[in-house]
Amino acid sequence: MLERHPTSSETWRSYAECEIEGDARTGERDDDAVKSVFSRCLLACPSAKLWRSYTRYMVAANDPTDAAGVAAIKAAFEYTADAVGEDIDAGPLWVDYLTFLRAVDAKHVCPEVAARDGDCESARNLEARRAFRRAVTAPTDAVDALYREYDAFESALDPTLAKALLAEIKPAVDRTRTVLRERKRRTKDLNVGR
Repeated sequence: MLERHPTSSETWRSYAECEIEGDARTGERDDDAVKSVFSRCLLACPSAKLWRSYTRYMVAANDPTDAAGVAAIKAAFEYTADAVGEDIDAGPLWVDYLTFLRAVDAKHVCPEVAARDGDCESARNLEARRAFRRAVTAPTDAVDALYREYDAFESALDPTLAKALLAEIKPAVDRTRTVLRERKRRTKDLNVGR
């Protein structure tokens, strides 16, 4: 199938997920085989669903409780956001990334701050804020939900600062919503990458 349709993201995703599940008898996964599949398809298939399989694999394959694991997972999310973060279907990717940033130990998210005995929690909040601001200005189906989540995040940190930050980004979010509506209008009848 892949010889005839080398950019079929759904086929690549199914293939990758079969490799991730591993051997049905032993339950063991061949990480080299999984990495091989992803290395062959990710750049050729800019599909948010395929890339989300990649980030989910990276979360499962790395330890989110140690610095090396967090660095690998964070790098995978950043790589994914750069590659397909503006895909209309990328909303769940952004949600996964933001959930990850806020859930893991702050000293692992910002190891350079931890090395200087700095305020890791503040540094992590800055990382999450940066990711939120990217997410709410990407024309995805989840822009409204992401904006509400960003509002709650900022309001929980500092309600006064939240008003200023949200007012600053609101025009960009409004433009993003306009771009999303136009993109949906132009692509509603297209079936790409299936």
